[in-house]
Amino acid sequence: MSAITDREKNVQAAWSRRLYQTKTGRFFLRAVFLRRWFSQLGALYFDSAWSRRRIRRFITEYGIDLTKYEPARYRSFNDFFIRKLKSGQRPFESEPAAVISPADGLLSAVRLTGDATFLVKGQSYSVATLLGAVDGKANPAQHIPTSDSGAAKSDQNKKKPAAGTATKLAEKTERLQIAQKFANGLALIIRLRVQDYHRYIYMDSGTAGQPHRIAGKYHTVAPIGLEHTAVWQENSREWQSLCYDNIGEIIQVEVGAMLVGRIVNHAASTFARGDEKGYFCLGGSTIVLLTQAGQLQLNPEFESCFEEEIPVLQGETIGRAQRSP
Repeated sequence: MSAITDREKNVQAAWSRRLYQTKTGRFFLRAVFLRRWFSQLGALYFDSAWSRRRIRRFITEYGIDLTKYEPARYRSFNDFFIRKLKSGQRPFESEPAAVISPADGLLSAVRLTGDATFLVKGQSYSVATLLGAVDGKANPAQHIPTSDSGAAKSDQNKKKPAAGTATKLAEKTERLQIAQKFANGLALIIRLRVQDYHRYIYMDSGTAGQPHRIAGKYHTVAPIGLEHTAVWQENSREWQSLCYDNIGEIIQVEVGAMLVGRIVNHAASTFARGDEKGYFCLGGSTIVLLTQAGQLQLNPEFESCFEEEIPVLQGETIGRAQRSP
């Protein structure tokens, strides 16, 4: 049985199909809906007091139980959207080997190949592209410059390298090396629907690497968007290397979506299991967890997430760490 609710199919997918499957829709998609200014314009409204009128309807439509959340007087719909759960509403295992979900949502998984690429709904992805080491869907190896590149050109025709080129090249080379760590690993994908809790936590204690922000488009992360484009490597996103004490190094990628102009991550160099890492502002969003080969084993009840999306709650144990970090 599919984990995608009837409400999501009937309400969200209807207008999304018009955008992605008709000529007129695709025109407006490119010209308006994928633009950053469109999401920013939406944010202006949803951050305003005028948007509060939508809160009651949303609560009724999605059956939100406000008794589970901290008491608050919401200044706007977005203020309500990023509401906080009361302490204890998302318990988690303290067992060191337990791998817990960082967020509420629908969990799916895909195996990475030997060159750290994978397919989702017919769309080709690579870890290198997700991390911003290369652009588009090209073979990452094609983007590694060689020392004799351009040797056939005469000295007179050679242009002086632009300022910062060496730094950018070093960054991309480093990201390519990071991407290769995840060859033959797993990508765990948590798709947050609009009704899901949009705050996320650290899966274990550990240390954090430098955060990276990659500018991009604002496709919907609903299934219709995934079927028509490589959403996760085209959309605006943030990623960070997380060195967990009991799991080892993973990469967490937070992907923005249509009307999600803001991904808010808290600054932290060290953290404990269950500490809040950040939150998404308005809209459905996605978290991609890149794990290395043999790093973890999914629990039996989640093995079918390679074929279908499975509902999961923040803090729920989804697997076990398989090796010492």
